[in-house]
Amino acid sequence: MSLLQNLSYREYQHALEFSLHRCEVIARLANMKITYTNTTKPGETLIKALDRAGISAPSYKKLVADSAKVKTFTTYYKPKAKIAILVANDRYTHLSRLATPSIDCDSLAALLKKAGFIAIKIKNTTGVQLKLILAKIFDLVEEDSYCKNVHPSIFSSINTVEQYTVHKNLLVAYSSQSSQNAYEELQIECSTTINNDQTYELKTGDTDKIVPGASQYVNSLCTRIDEDLDANTLLDKVHEDVEKSVKKQKPTKVQCGVDKRSLYDPPTGDTQALQNRLREATQEYNEYCVVY
Repeated sequence: MSLLQNLSYREYQHALEFSLHRCEVIARLANMKITYTNTTKPGETLIKALDRAGISAPSYKKLVADSAKVKTFTTYYKPKAKIAILVANDRYTHLSRLATPSIDCDSLAALLKKAGFIAIKIKNTTGVQLKLILAKIFDLVEEDSYCKNVHPSIFSSINTVEQYTVHKNLLVAYSSQSSQNAYEELQIECSTTINNDQTYELKTGDTDKIVPGASQYVNSLCTRIDEDLDANTLLDKVHEDVEKSVKKQKPTKVQCGVDKRSLYDPPTGDTQALQNRLREATQEYNEYCVVY
């Protein structure tokens, strides 16, 4: 017997009440691509398509149950592409090595990758190297992407010009103040040699704290990044967490534009093709830059 013959009247009526999004989730779980011409009752189109595909009643019920477990996110916009550039330096010429930046970079990259971003990690570069790598990346980023370098051509005749700042849908957030350690939760021990040379090292026992999300800000961001929040609200929640943390910090956020955007907004372009082009463009810097 077919799916339609095996479903009870109540189950069939329940299917007719499915939202378009719920129908799309069920179709995706069934590895089917369905065109919904009846937008008022997409559930009816779904049921008929599943019936024609030979889906049994038990399989259908499992699909419905599984679809209820799928986490959904509000879509505010559909950009051409989504690129996350994560820069971390843990080695400096005149400073001791920092413990958490690279680990925090890895943690965020993994989560943003799951959110549909092309993640680009840049580590331990000089200022000159960083600018060269970023220039190659920005040349490949298409218009209408979540990561676009904008510089109006009207200034092309001017020899010296300040860097033009994107003024729409831009969020700048950080947590730092001179009297508090902004990122490191680890205790650094200072030692003075006979020659009065100072050396710095992790305090005994603190090496166990070098784990993903070791810094306060990134720990909160990693914890909340999978919540169904627009980017602006997400940062507000993160800053609220940081302000309540044991080691007091003063988080700051600058907002330009009021249109809502989400880290989970689906890209419409060919992500794989763009990823391949970015890898090729940054290949000569693969010691510092990884695209994945």
